[in-house]
Amino acid sequence: WYASGGFTGGGTWVGTVDTGNVGPFRYTFLAGKTMLIWFPLNATTISGVGADLRIKVPGGYTVARTVRDFMTVAQPGFDGVGVVIATAATTRLDLYRDLTFGTNWPASTNSTYLTGKIMIEVQ
Repeated sequence: WYASGGFTGGGTWVGTVDTGNVGPFRYTFLAGKTMLIWFPLNATTISGVGADLRIKVPGGYTVARTVRDFMTVAQPGFDGVGVVIATAATTRLDLYRDLTFGTNWPASTNSTYLTGKIMIEVQ
């Protein structure tokens, strides 16, 4: 799954997520309107300032309930655990570099790797 405009950022954050940067991005419905999303992003580029990377919820669905989960983050000088949040009444996932939700993503060129999953209820 890759869609132009499917990856954005908060603040003045600018990220480059090309078709080749998206690993086997998958989503499936488990039951009813419960969606499981896997998102591996490989060798992405970041510039500008912002604390969240945003991924559109596949299929144009809206998040029904706020949910959080963890993801892995690998960047030059930092390997750790980040957070992915799906906020009710939005159509995106917000990816944060660490557990504070406020740390800006540092600039990088083809060297930011994110892998995670989240189970959300959609409407």
